Amino acid sequence: VWIINPQDVVPKAFLFERGRSFEMPRWSTNGEWIAFEQHDASNVEVSQIGVINQNGDDKHIVTSQKFYFPGFLNWSADDQWLSFVNRTMSGFLPYAVNVDSGAVINLTPNPDAHYSSSVLQPSPKDDLVVFAGLTESSSDQKIEIWLIPLNGSQENVRIQTEEWQGCSWITTPVWFPDGSSFIVQPIGGVPQGKCSPSLWKYDLKENRWLPIAYPPSDDPSYLSLEFIDIS
Repeated sequence: VWIINPQDVVPKAFLFERGRSFEMPRWSTNGEWIAFEQHDASNVEVSQIGVINQNGDDKHIVTSQKFYFPGFLNWSADDQWLSFVNRTMSGFLPYAVNVDSGAVINLTPNPDAHYSSSVLQPSPKDDLVVFAGLTESSSDQKIEIWLIPLNGSQENVRIQTEEWQGCSWITTPVWFPDGSSFIVQPIGGVPQGKCSPSLWKYDLKENRWLPIAYPPSDDPSYLSLEFIDIS
């Protein structure tokens, strides 16, 4: 892991240990900590999640158990949780770990589903994540989208996705800065209905999908958006 100051000429090797790899660095929202995934070079399939402060003098592993290629590592809005997707025998499932206690929670919304693909993105304002999972069978595939609270204070909410079933997959959700909505774009599938190459916004208050734009690419592998304040 490298730290790059725009005023410096040479990047600083911030996190380095011989025989060990560190990946997916993520700054906390308050800018005080960096979360990371680490694994030994001799066993790249088994990983742990840790944090290190911005000075580099306080590093510790958060998870006592090990995971298989965790992905989509991100902080919650209050920096108390790290959410991620872990590969298991039941597919790619969502998890969260409390940074202080190390308690790990399986966030899987549908225990009967086998998710062959999944993405996870936390809200920038609330302890809430949006989880999208692709379930496949011999005759059908379905996209499930869920709103999952990290603290367990509310029930999981499944978002209506019946009209998405002609799609092969969707891009990673992108949240509005105020946490009121998120955006996705369909990938592949039959170009009809919501699988048309458009950006779709889900409004949490209105509980509905709204088309917002037609992007230049009709089959993206990744959606990258940037919100700016023009007021």
